[in-house]
Amino acid sequence: MQDKKNFYINGKWVSPKNPKEINVIDPATEKSCAVISLGSKDDVDLAVKAAKEAFKTWGFTSKEERIKYLENLYTLYKNSTAPIDIVFLRPKDFPGWNRTTWGTPFTCYRYAVPHLMGYKGRALYTDVDMLNFRDISALYKTDLEGKAFGMVWDALQDNGKAGTKAGYPRGFWCDSVLLIDCEKAKEFVDPIDKIKSWDKNYSYKWEVMRKLGSPHKEKTHELVQELDPRWNSFDGTNPAVIPKGYDVYSKHSPKWEDKENLEIDHIWQLHLTALSYQPWHPKYTPHAKATHPRPDLMREWWRLAKIVNSL
Repeated sequence: MQDKKNFYINGKWVSPKNPKEINVIDPATEKSCAVISLGSKDDVDLAVKAAKEAFKTWGFTSKEERIKYLENLYTLYKNSTAPIDIVFLRPKDFPGWNRTTWGTPFTCYRYAVPHLMGYKGRALYTDVDMLNFRDISALYKTDLEGKAFGMVWDALQDNGKAGTKAGYPRGFWCDSVLLIDCEKAKEFVDPIDKIKSWDKNYSYKWEVMRKLGSPHKEKTHELVQELDPRWNSFDGTNPAVIPKGYDVYSKHSPKWEDKENLEIDHIWQLHLTALSYQPWHPKYTPHAKATHPRPDLMREWWRLAKIVNSL
């Protein structure tokens, strides 16, 4: 029998102010199948207060941005077997940050997570342009073997130093899915005020990678636990597999058709990286649905979009 006694208010599962439980009866068996809580006036007041506060920023987001967030939420909650708390790290919620060297408006907020967690426990960061197909709690519970971070190794990623002349092969730790031991991460992540006012000519993200010894995978393995690549499948591919005959010292990425593509049933978390193929993005064009190299992934996105729009 399921236990659903808490309420989801202001991004957290909270206990009722005035607990009052009720059994949910399965009409097919006429037996109790779950226990839920009845909300009181105090619970409603708390929810309304949180909603009014959230509307100060949420009310000014575009329809496309809302769909992106809701699809991400839907797939995470749908596939999780454990209660999860989700917080969106959005620029509007972090005023005063120096973002001049960031690749995106949210690049370095992920490294504020240990501070936001009080350097205790663990947290899981993922980019928002993802669809989850597997129990996210399994990723959260991954054994980090005493290391500060868990990331997927992308063997084909340009690390900024790749190239025959530089003498570096391609390959990089992908922090778009980042499992964090917040206490251990403290030795690698600077105090929040330093991150906020970062004034170097490169993003703070690269500072963390430098401290971790990237792009040398053999060195960073002592500090980073490698996650299964299916947790961060770039547009349906396996980022950990080097195509046969591909020169890892090349400055050019391999062709799409040469990469190892995963069947949709084997993708645990899909990362839609190409902006023109993200249906919620302004650069998306109607014909992208037909021209995407993986039409099965586009069909799945639109199937989920219909579900979200009906909620």
